[in-house]
Amino acid sequence: MTGSIHLVVLLLVFMLACLGEALSPARKGISDDRRLLINFGLGIVAMLIGLLPWIGPMAAAILAAEHGWGLLNSRWAASLPLVSEGAIALTLFSLASYSLHRLMHRSDLLWRWHRVHHGDVHLDFSTGFRTHPGEAILSAASLAFVTALTGLDELAVAGALIVLQALDLAAHSNVHLPPMAERILGGVIATPAIHCRHHSADRSEHDSNFGNGLIVWDRMFGTYSGNQSPQRLGLDR
Repeated sequence: MTGSIHLVVLLLVFMLACLGEALSPARKGISDDRRLLINFGLGIVAMLIGLLPWIGPMAAAILAAEHGWGLLNSRWAASLPLVSEGAIALTLFSLASYSLHRLMHRSDLLWRWHRVHHGDVHLDFSTGFRTHPGEAILSAASLAFVTALTGLDELAVAGALIVLQALDLAAHSNVHLPPMAERILGGVIATPAIHCRHHSADRSEHDSNFGNGLIVWDRMFGTYSGNQSPQRLGLDR
Protein backbone atom coordinates (compact mmCIF):
# COMPACT_ATOMS: atom_id res chain seq x y z
CA MET A 1 0.00 0.00 0.00
CA THR A 2 2.72 2.48 0.98
CA GLY A 3 4.65 1.59 -2.17
CA SER A 4 1.62 2.48 -4.29
CA ILE A 5 1.19 5.81 -2.48
CA HIS A 6 4.90 6.50 -2.97
CA LEU A 7 4.62 5.87 -6.70
CA VAL A 8 1.51 8.04 -7.05
CA VAL A 9 3.13 10.95 -5.18
CA LEU A 10 6.31 10.80 -7.28
CA LEU A 11 4.28 10.66 -10.49
CA LEU A 12 2.27 13.66 -9.31
CA VAL A 13 5.48 15.59 -8.55
CA PHE A 14 6.83 14.56 -11.96
CA MET A 15 3.75 15.93 -13.74
CA LEU A 16 3.73 19.15 -11.72
CA ALA A 17 7.45 19.70 -12.34
CA CYS A 18 7.05 19.13 -16.08
CA LEU A 19 4.10 21.55 -16.14
CA GLY A 20 6.03 24.14 -14.12
CA GLU A 21 9.09 23.83 -16.36
CA ALA A 22 6.90 24.34 -19.42
CA LEU A 23 4.92 27.31 -18.08
CA SER A 24 7.51 29.13 -15.95
CA PRO A 25 11.08 27.95 -16.63
CA ALA A 26 13.90 29.50 -14.59
CA ARG A 27 16.39 28.87 -17.40
CA LYS A 28 15.48 28.64 -21.10
CA GLY A 29 16.96 26.61 -23.92
CA ILE A 30 17.47 23.30 -22.09
CA SER A 31 17.04 20.58 -24.70
CA ASP A 32 19.42 17.64 -25.05
CA ASP A 33 18.10 14.12 -25.67
CA ARG A 34 21.46 12.52 -24.86
CA ARG A 35 21.58 14.31 -21.51
CA LEU A 36 18.05 13.14 -20.62
CA LEU A 37 18.98 9.58 -21.57
CA ILE A 38 22.00 9.67 -19.23
CA ASN A 39 20.04 11.21 -16.34
CA PHE A 40 17.06 8.87 -16.48
CA GLY A 41 19.30 5.89 -17.35
CA LEU A 42 21.37 6.39 -14.21
CA GLY A 43 18.15 6.76 -12.22
CA ILE A 44 16.84 3.43 -13.52
CA VAL A 45 20.14 1.70 -12.70
CA ALA A 46 20.04 3.12 -9.17
CA MET A 47 16.43 1.96 -8.76
CA LEU A 48 17.33 -1.59 -9.86
CA ILE A 49 19.95 -1.93 -7.12
CA GLY A 50 18.74 -3.96 -4.13
CA LEU A 51 19.35 -1.33 -1.44
CA LEU A 52 17.31 1.61 -2.62
CA PRO A 53 16.75 4.75 -0.56
CA TRP A 54 13.20 3.35 -0.27
CA ILE A 55 13.65 -0.39 0.22
CA GLY A 56 16.56 -0.16 2.68
CA PRO A 57 14.82 1.95 5.37
CA MET A 58 11.51 0.11 4.90
CA ALA A 59 13.20 -3.25 5.41
CA ALA A 60 14.99 -1.88 8.47
CA ALA A 61 11.67 -0.66 9.92
CA ILE A 62 10.09 -4.10 9.50
CA LEU A 63 13.09 -5.85 11.10
CA ALA A 64 13.19 -3.33 13.95
CA ALA A 65 9.52 -3.99 14.73
CA GLU A 66 10.01 -7.76 14.61
CA HIS A 67 13.09 -7.78 16.87
CA GLY A 68 12.31 -4.80 19.10
CA TRP A 69 15.28 -2.76 17.92
CA GLY A 70 15.59 0.96 18.50
CA LEU A 71 14.67 3.56 21.09
CA LEU A 72 11.09 3.99 19.86
CA ASN A 73 10.34 0.29 20.42
CA SER A 74 10.93 0.70 24.16
CA ARG A 75 7.99 0.81 26.59
CA TRP A 76 8.07 4.55 27.17
CA ALA A 77 7.68 5.24 23.45
CA ALA A 78 5.09 2.57 22.69
CA SER A 79 2.19 5.02 22.81
CA LEU A 80 3.85 7.72 20.72
CA PRO A 81 1.39 8.94 18.03
CA LEU A 82 2.17 7.98 14.44
CA VAL A 83 2.24 11.65 13.43
CA SER A 84 4.97 12.29 16.01
CA GLU A 85 6.99 9.35 14.71
CA GLY A 86 6.57 10.69 11.19
CA ALA A 87 7.91 14.07 12.28
CA ILE A 88 10.87 12.37 13.99
CA ALA A 89 11.57 10.30 10.87
CA LEU A 90 11.41 13.40 8.65
CA THR A 91 13.79 15.29 10.95
CA LEU A 92 16.31 12.47 11.32
CA PHE A 93 16.25 11.45 7.65
CA SER A 94 16.75 15.01 6.47
CA LEU A 95 19.64 15.46 8.91
CA ALA A 96 21.23 12.17 7.82
CA SER A 97 20.88 13.12 4.14
CA TYR A 98 22.33 16.57 4.78
CA SER A 99 25.29 15.07 6.67
CA LEU A 100 26.01 12.46 4.01
CA HIS A 101 25.66 15.03 1.23
CA ARG A 102 28.11 17.35 2.97
CA LEU A 103 30.53 14.46 3.54
CA MET A 104 30.42 13.58 -0.15
CA HIS A 105 31.68 17.05 -0.97
CA ARG A 106 34.50 16.75 1.58
CA SER A 107 35.71 13.20 0.86
CA ASP A 108 37.73 12.71 -2.33
CA LEU A 109 36.60 9.08 -2.52
CA LEU A 110 32.87 9.83 -2.14
CA TRP A 111 33.13 12.85 -4.42
CA ARG A 112 34.05 10.49 -7.28
CA TRP A 113 30.53 9.08 -6.97
CA HIS A 114 28.71 12.32 -6.24
CA ARG A 115 30.37 14.29 -9.03
CA VAL A 116 28.28 12.21 -11.46
CA HIS A 117 25.25 14.11 -10.18
CA HIS A 118 27.02 17.46 -10.53
CA GLY A 119 28.27 16.64 -14.02
CA ASP A 120 25.05 17.88 -15.60
CA VAL A 121 25.69 21.29 -17.19
CA HIS A 122 21.96 22.02 -17.04
CA LEU A 123 19.51 21.54 -14.20
CA ASP A 124 15.95 20.29 -14.46
CA PHE A 125 13.74 17.53 -13.09
CA SER A 126 15.78 14.82 -14.82
CA THR A 127 18.93 15.80 -12.89
CA GLY A 128 17.34 14.40 -9.72
CA PHE A 129 17.63 10.94 -11.26
CA ARG A 130 21.31 11.38 -12.20
CA THR A 131 22.81 9.35 -9.34
CA HIS A 132 25.81 7.02 -9.17
CA PRO A 133 24.73 3.52 -8.03
CA GLY A 134 27.29 3.65 -5.23
CA GLU A 135 25.70 6.83 -3.89
CA ALA A 136 22.25 5.22 -4.02
CA ILE A 137 23.49 2.27 -1.96
CA LEU A 138 25.24 4.50 0.57
CA SER A 139 22.15 6.68 0.96
CA ALA A 140 19.95 3.61 1.49
CA ALA A 141 22.38 2.19 4.06
CA SER A 142 22.55 5.44 6.04
CA LEU A 143 18.76 5.81 6.26
CA ALA A 144 18.37 2.11 7.10
CA PHE A 145 20.87 2.54 9.95
CA VAL A 146 18.92 5.52 11.32
CA THR A 147 15.68 3.51 11.07
CA ALA A 148 17.08 0.47 12.90
CA LEU A 149 18.75 2.62 15.58
CA THR A 150 15.57 4.52 16.38
CA GLY A 151 13.02 1.77 15.72
CA LEU A 152 10.83 3.99 13.56
CA ASP A 153 7.41 2.69 12.54
CA GLU A 154 7.07 1.44 8.96
CA LEU A 155 4.35 3.96 8.08
CA ALA A 156 6.33 6.82 9.61
CA VAL A 157 9.34 5.82 7.52
CA ALA A 158 7.23 5.59 4.37
CA GLY A 159 5.69 9.01 4.95
CA ALA A 160 9.05 10.68 5.60
CA LEU A 161 10.62 9.09 2.52
CA ILE A 162 7.73 10.17 0.30
CA VAL A 163 7.97 13.77 1.50
CA LEU A 164 11.77 14.01 1.22
CA GLN A 165 12.01 12.33 -2.17
CA ALA A 166 9.22 14.52 -3.55
CA LEU A 167 10.97 17.66 -2.22
CA ASP A 168 14.30 16.48 -3.64
CA LEU A 169 12.89 15.99 -7.12
CA ALA A 170 11.01 19.29 -6.98
CA ALA A 171 14.20 21.11 -5.88
CA HIS A 172 15.94 20.00 -9.08
CA SER A 173 13.16 21.25 -11.35
CA ASN A 174 13.70 24.15 -13.72
CA VAL A 175 10.85 26.21 -12.25
CA HIS A 176 10.79 29.91 -11.38
CA LEU A 177 8.71 30.61 -8.28
CA PRO A 178 7.07 33.99 -7.58
CA PRO A 179 9.17 36.11 -5.16
CA MET A 180 6.69 35.77 -2.29
CA ALA A 181 6.53 31.97 -2.65
CA GLU A 182 10.33 31.89 -2.82
CA ARG A 183 10.64 33.84 0.44
CA ILE A 184 8.05 31.79 2.31
CA LEU A 185 9.07 28.32 1.10
CA GLY A 186 12.79 29.11 1.13
CA GLY A 187 12.75 29.51 4.88
CA VAL A 188 11.99 25.80 5.30
CA ILE A 189 12.63 23.79 2.14
CA ALA A 190 15.16 23.83 -0.69
CA THR A 191 13.41 25.69 -3.49
CA PRO A 192 14.62 25.24 -7.10
CA ALA A 193 16.49 28.58 -6.87
CA ILE A 194 18.25 27.60 -3.62
CA HIS A 195 19.27 24.20 -4.93
CA CYS A 196 20.31 25.64 -8.29
CA ARG A 197 23.09 27.50 -6.47
CA HIS A 198 24.33 24.16 -5.14
CA HIS A 199 24.87 23.04 -8.75
CA SER A 200 27.12 25.99 -9.58
CA ALA A 201 30.37 25.30 -11.45
CA ASP A 202 32.09 27.46 -8.81
CA ARG A 203 33.13 25.16 -5.97
CA SER A 204 32.76 27.91 -3.37
CA GLU A 205 29.08 28.00 -4.32
CA HIS A 206 28.38 24.30 -4.83
CA ASP A 207 29.89 23.53 -1.42
CA SER A 208 26.76 25.03 0.15
CA ASN A 209 22.98 24.52 0.28
CA PHE A 210 23.37 20.78 0.91
CA GLY A 211 19.75 20.23 1.94
CA ASN A 212 17.87 18.60 -0.94
CA GLY A 213 14.58 18.66 0.96
CA LEU A 214 14.68 20.76 4.12
CA ILE A 215 17.02 23.75 4.14
CA VAL A 216 16.92 24.27 7.92
CA TRP A 217 20.14 22.32 8.50
CA ASP A 218 22.07 24.60 6.14
CA ARG A 219 20.78 27.61 8.02
CA MET A 220 21.61 26.01 11.36
CA PHE A 221 25.14 24.85 10.47
CA GLY A 222 26.19 27.85 8.40
CA THR A 223 26.23 26.27 4.93
CA TYR A 224 23.37 28.30 3.50
CA SER A 225 24.48 30.68 0.72
CA GLY A 226 21.22 32.16 -0.58
CA ASN A 227 19.34 31.67 -3.83
CA GLN A 228 21.30 33.83 -6.26
CA SER A 229 21.59 32.25 -9.70
CA PRO A 230 25.11 30.96 -10.50
CA GLN A 231 26.84 32.05 -13.69
CA ARG A 232 27.44 28.47 -14.83
CA LEU A 233 26.14 25.05 -13.85
CA GLY A 234 27.91 21.71 -13.73
CA LEU A 235 31.60 21.22 -13.03
CA ASP A 236 34.69 23.10 -14.17
CA ARG A 237 36.37 20.96 -16.78
